[in-house]
Parts: sequence; structure tokens; C-alpha cells
Amino acid sequence: MCYTLSMVMVACAGVSIDGARLQSINSHAEGIDGVVYVAGQPHGSAGGKAALCAIDGKNGHVMWNITTPCSPSFNKCFAQQALHVASDGTVYMHTVGTVEPWNTSANTPGMVWAVGHSGVLKWNFTTGRDDDPITLGPDGTFLVHGSEDHSLVSLRSDGSVKWNTKSRGDVLAGGRSIDKDGTVYIIPRADYPFSGSSYLAALNGEDGSILFNTSLTINGEADVAARPVLGLGGLVYVNGLQGDKADTCVVRAFHRNGTEAWVRPSLGALATQTSFDGKRDVLYMVTGNSVVALSGDVGAVLWEANVSSTGLSRDAVIGEDGNTIYLWDSGDDESNSVYAVRDHAEFWKLQTGGTVGPVIKRGVAYIEGWDVRMKPQGGPEFYLKLFAIGSDGKVKWTYFPKSSLPLIV
Repeated sequence: MCYTLSMVMVACAGVSIDGARLQSINSHAEGIDGVVYVAGQPHGSAGGKAALCAIDGKNGHVMWNITTPCSPSFNKCFAQQALHVASDGTVYMHTVGTVEPWNTSANTPGMVWAVGHSGVLKWNFTTGRDDDPITLGPDGTFLVHGSEDHSLVSLRSDGSVKWNTKSRGDVLAGGRSIDKDGTVYIIPRADYPFSGSSYLAALNGEDGSILFNTSLTINGEADVAARPVLGLGGLVYVNGLQGDKADTCVVRAFHRNGTEAWVRPSLGALATQTSFDGKRDVLYMVTGNSVVALSGDVGAVLWEANVSSTGLSRDAVIGEDGNTIYLWDSGDDESNSVYAVRDHAEFWKLQTGGTVGPVIKRGVAYIEGWDVRMKPQGGPEFYLKLFAIGSDGKVKWTYFPKSSLPLIV
């Protein structure tokens, strides 16, 4: 199935897309040459448009934007982690399909859109309707759900299918990580592609064949144990697993062949990124208002830092220096903040409103947020922002569409 993209070139801070204003920032990513990409839904587009904007990371000016069709499910056009930027500058945007439980004939598929660095559509690919994210590999290939059979499909950078693994159930959303050698580590739901309980499985990145599978018992919420975390030290880390005793929750480290390296009690949510101190991986667990650093080789606690939060989100982003950890409040409230921890202590804090994970490039943190203001005719209205924050915590620029309509989340 193919669609035609409409394209409008703009150069103003309040971007107009097909004569309408963006009303929702959904996801963002940073690509080559300091360009920041933002996905959102244009004003009045609840019936079927998604937008992709390219913003100059130096000054926040819009360089170009395009719109694509989408068939939103519950007014939502985008999958989790909807944007990915490949090393050649190609931007991959993932839109979800429509799910109508009582009228399956009205269901529509999701789509992956490949857009070149200059804003020109390269190709699109039909995916499943679910919220499963794209997983980008180091060689430019990436994984998506297939159309209706819940298959796992590996696509090359030109949109052709490299391999397709059929399944008998659903892949756990967010449950995949791709190693630098192309090996795919995955935590499937039961019956995918095996039977019985859950597994840590490794798939050959060349053909999708199974290298190994290790039985696991999940003892945490689905998003806690949703994704294997890969480090540079040669181990695979999985959080939220059943310990030796009932109702206990542990972190387990596995060698790349699936054998267990160590196990320790879980302290919270395991961040999906690690750092490397020259000798070992450093893992980060987020709980309450603190982040705890663990040694990747044995699981020992290295240090703990508290921030001035009443409740942090369940992930962290690690700066390129390996010494700055970015945290953010959970939920979607106008008073929410983002925190930078450096040298084991809170270094700066910025109120951004409800946010998702920052994107860090060249020492600049790009962060989504929103705020509330009073309309000229009275009454509150939302407005959306994208912040660019320097390593010193000072705001370099802000970009916000001028729509005042309610958020689409």
C-alpha cells in the first residue's frame, strides 16, 4: 500500500502544516548536522494526518515539514519511540493503525515511513496495528512487527525484507535490543516463537534463526522487564525477574550465550542505557527520587544520588560524557521537571511540564514539555514546547507550535 506525502517548506517558529498548526508533539530525535526531528499531529487532523518537522538544532528554526496519512487509534497516530534516525540521515517514522474490536473490517495497518535528510519520502512499509516500536540496528537494518500475523520482520535500509520470523503470539512491546554484531536479544510473550513461559532469546541477525532461548519468569510489571539491556562489557541485563523465592524481584545478567553471570535484588526500574567506565558497564536503576549506579560485572552498588523529585519516571538517559544522567518526573503535569545528575549529585533542574526521555547530542539536551496559560478570552489552554538545554542547564532555545488545542497523547 502506498501513499503520497504532501510537503510544505516553512521558515517560521510557529510551523504551519497544510494551513494548520501542530497541536501535539509526540516524539523527537536528533540526526546528522544537528537537525532535530519532531513528530506531531496537525490541528484538526484527528481524522488522519501525522506530521514530521525538521528543526535546526542551533536556533530552533523549522527547516522543512511533511505530512503523512494516519488512521489514529484512540486519537493517537504514533507508536512508542516513533522516530529513529539512521547514520545516513534517514528518518524512520512509525504511525499506528486503527483497531476496532467490534468492527474488524474497519481496522487499518500501521506504517513505517522512511524520509530522507532533505524531507523527501524514500519508501513506506505496512506494519501491524499495534504500538510496538521500531528497533534500529547498527548496520542500518531494523525490526518491526509484521502486518496481521505478529511476525517479526527485519527490513534493510531500502525497505526490502531481509527476513521474517513467523509467530504464534505477540512480541512484548519494547522487548528487543540489537547488539553491535547484529544479534537480536528479545523477551517474548508466551508462545512467541516458543511455548510455555517467557524467554530471553537470541536471534541471528542475518536470517532470524534462533541461537538460544533461556526460560525466565517475569515477576514485575510488563514495562519493567520489557527489554534486554546490552552493555559493552559483554553481558545482557534483564530486570523484573522472579528470584529464588516467591514474590521476589531480581536483576539477572547473562553472558551472550544465554548462561547466567550474576543475580541481585532489583532496586527499581533498569534504565535502557548503560555507560562504560573503561573496565565495566555501569547500570542505572531508578526508584522514587533517586538513581542507583550498579557495577555491570558483579551487580554491586557503586553510588546513589537523590534529586528533588516526588516521583521519577522509570528510565534514564545517559549523556555522551558518561558522567551525566538525565531523569524526569513521571506523569503528565505542568509542574514536572527534568534533572541532570553529574558527579553523583543533582547538577541542574528545569521545569518543562509532562515530558518523555530527552535526546542528548553534542552536550545539548532536547526535551519535550508543555505548559498552561490563560487565553485572551479567558480560561486555560495548553501550549507545547521543545527545549534545547546546554550542559550547564541553561536554555539555548525553545520551539513551540502556536496551537491552543488539547493535547493528543
